[in-house]
Amino acid sequence: MELSQLRYLVAVADTGSFTVAAQKLGLSQPSLSLGVKRLEDEIGHPLFDRLTRRVVPTEAGGLMIETARRIFADLDRASTEIRELRGEVNGVLRVGTIPTMGPFMLPGIVESFGKQYPEVHIQVVETVTDRILQMLEVGDIDVAMTSVLQDRAGIHSETIAHEELMAVVPSNHPLAERNSFVEWKDLEEERFLFLGGEHCLAEQMARFCRKNRVNGKTMLEGAQLATIAALVERGLGVSLVPALMARGSYSGCWFGHLAGPRPSRPICLAWSVLRYRSKAGRAFIEMARGIVREMLSAAEDADVAAEPPAK
Repeated sequence: MELSQLRYLVAVADTGSFTVAAQKLGLSQPSLSLGVKRLEDEIGHPLFDRLTRRVVPTEAGGLMIETARRIFADLDRASTEIRELRGEVNGVLRVGTIPTMGPFMLPGIVESFGKQYPEVHIQVVETVTDRILQMLEVGDIDVAMTSVLQDRAGIHSETIAHEELMAVVPSNHPLAERNSFVEWKDLEEERFLFLGGEHCLAEQMARFCRKNRVNGKTMLEGAQLATIAALVERGLGVSLVPALMARGSYSGCWFGHLAGPRPSRPICLAWSVLRYRSKAGRAFIEMARGIVREMLSAAEDADVAAEPPAK
């Protein structure tokens, strides 16, 4: 078994095509096909089902592809560790985040990090919390940003800040005309729009609603906060969203603070304590701590400045 064969395997899996994989690798298709065939002969199992329009991994192929990805990840880490012996901060850094956090926090962090460490190539994976943690455990990502403090063995997780959750209603809603805090009782008769249950924000939202005895007439499940905002703009319901979302351009939405103890969600960083943490990883974690706190503090200051003077 050769590394080149494993690269062929991963390329075919990524593209779903022997032709496209060969082009990607700068090879002729017969050479790539022969390399995969020899690997199949050595293992004694077919690795791909050749369908009419694409190829898909068999069960054995899926196992080999997962193993190959781990091998290449380990080689990348070894290369990074060797370069770091010379004091360099470079290599590949794989960051996982959840969809309700990535669009609002990650761009600022990645931009600042890239300016300070231009030799580091950042790869971003955006998916739900359970998948993020699985990837962290097996080494598919190096650092995770989530909204759940984890107690899994082998994973260190810390809360670096708390982000307020705000009510969002259509801009022509009567609540938007008050220019004041939203009372939970004002939401009792509203239709609530929730994210799907696989999102941790969905459970956080539901928990706050139950605590404040707000049931809502109807629960619609969306997959993205942008979808929730679009539905709110159409007057199809109200929701709770992260405060940093209110900094975006949603002209048809009005964002309001909830009266009383304001609901919030934790902002957490996590990484594996069983795997090597590169200088790039440590630098990213340190920078993320500071930038996230600065962003949330700036949002709070802007809200205070925008509040009308007390009469």
